[in-house]
This record gives sequence, structure tokens and C-alpha cells, in this order.
Amino acid sequence: MRSFDIGRAFLAWRRSSASLRRRHLADIVREMEADTGTVPGTVDAEARITRIAAAFASTALSFRKADQCLPRALAAWALCRRVGVSPAIVFGVRLEPFAAHCWVQWNDAVVVGGLEEARMFTPIRVIS
Repeated sequence: MRSFDIGRAFLAWRRSSASLRRRHLADIVREMEADTGTVPGTVDAEARITRIAAAFASTALSFRKADQCLPRALAAWALCRRVGVSPAIVFGVRLEPFAAHCWVQWNDAVVVGGLEEARMFTPIRVIS
């Protein structure tokens, strides 16, 4: 993995965190849903997704893990779109005890948000 990838993931994460402090989540989600720009399919989409997932796994060591799934997922989704891959961002909940989680998925792979953790939540909204 390249330092460039880690730096880019870190920067995207910081941007999404700042955006969440300044704006309502509903406005961010509306903007994401309105983003109908085509994302060109790439031959190496799997390689790009793998690099992004690895970079975000590395940035997790720099920040507390609790309560970071939303800014991390927003950042990963945006970064994937920027490199030409169109993933889905998934918002999920569980009832007992109540909790919410957000993750990024590409095909059947969880890119950011942890597969084991994502399995404990019921998806309630998907944006792709």
C-alpha cells in the first residue's frame, strides 16, 4: 500500500468529519442521492477498492474507532466515486439494544465498516 493512498483516505475522512459538523446529515444524503454523474467502470475496479479498503484500515489506527462509522463511510464512498468506482453506502440499525451503523459496500464486499459488524444490522437505506 502506498502512503499516498493512506494520506488520501485520511484527508477524505477529515473532510467528511468537518462536513458533518457544519451540515445536517439529511442534506448530505440528498446531495449524494442527487449525484447522478456517471462513474466510469474501470477494468481495475477491484484493485482500486482493495487499495481504498486497506488505506481506510490503516487510518483507523489514528483515530478512536467508536462513533466513526459515518464519517469514514461518507469519506470512503466519496473517494471510491472519485477513482471511478460506484459503491453503495448502507445505513443500518438494530433494535436490541438500539444502535446504528454505516458501511460502504461494493458488490458483496464490505469496503469500510467491517463485515462482521455490518451483519449485526438491518439495512434501512442504501445509496448507490
